[in-house]
Formats: sequence, structure tokens, C-alpha cells
Amino acid sequence: MNKSVLLTIVLSTFLLSSCQSGSIGTNSFVTEKGEIIGHVWKLSSAKKEGKSIKPINGYIPLLHFYNNGVIKGFTGINSIYGSYTLDDNKIIFSDGFGRERKKGSVEIMSQEKAFLKVIKGSHQIYRTNRTLYLHKPETGITLVFKRTENEIN
Repeated sequence: MNKSVLLTIVLSTFLLSSCQSGSIGTNSFVTEKGEIIGHVWKLSSAKKEGKSIKPINGYIPLLHFYNNGVIKGFTGINSIYGSYTLDDNKIIFSDGFGRERKKGSVEIMSQEKAFLKVIKGSHQIYRTNRTLYLHKPETGITLVFKRTENEIN
């Protein structure tokens, strides 16, 4: 089996399965939009039960948060847009993201489907200097994003 097909199958299974909630550790809660807006956040990994899966190289999801509650991003192949609210230590994404409909390989489309499924809904939100953690307690999945040098207006 092709290595990238196997990685996508493992990533999809990993992201779509559920388990008990986990702990993020001693990171700071995000309580203000100013802590996350104005930067590009690049998905570094998805973690569950101590296991870490990295996105397909060259097809890495990105998020851009705006002060007006708009979120824009990239799934690795398609641009996405939606809305979010930040409430205390939780971020809630709109149920559905609008997106382009470009096609890609089975692996890339599987990664996109898994990412969109995991990202929607409510997450605990934490950060350290240049790392953002979106943790979904009901699945135990933590998406780890790294802040890039790119800034947005």
C-alpha cells in the first residue's frame, strides 16, 4: 500500500474516532481575540492519547482569525471560511464552513474531510508563545497549530 494512502487512512481514523477527554497541560487559556487574530496558524499535528499525526507535507491546513468573528483558512487544497465565537476558554466554530470545491488525490481529500469534521463545533483553546491548541474533550483530539511569521490584516 502506498505510504501516503496509509498515512491518510491512519490520520482519518485517528481524527474521526472518539475517546475520553484528555488534558492539555499547563498552557494559558485564550480569553481574548487579540491573542489569536492577525496571524496565520499552521496545523502542526493532531494528537490523541499521546499519539501524534502530522498533515500531508505540502497540503497543510491553515487558519486565520479576524476580530469580527470571521475565520478563513485552507484545508490543504481548498480555501474555507466561516465564523467563530470566543467565550471564556472555549472557541466555537460555525457548524459548516463554506469552501471551494477543488479536487485532489484520495489522500488529500480524506485529510480535508477529517480536518473539517474535527474543526467544527466547540473546543477548549489554549496557547503558549507561538503554539495554539484546540482540544475537543468529547473526542480527546487536540489540534496543534504553530504561528507563522505571516501576518494578516
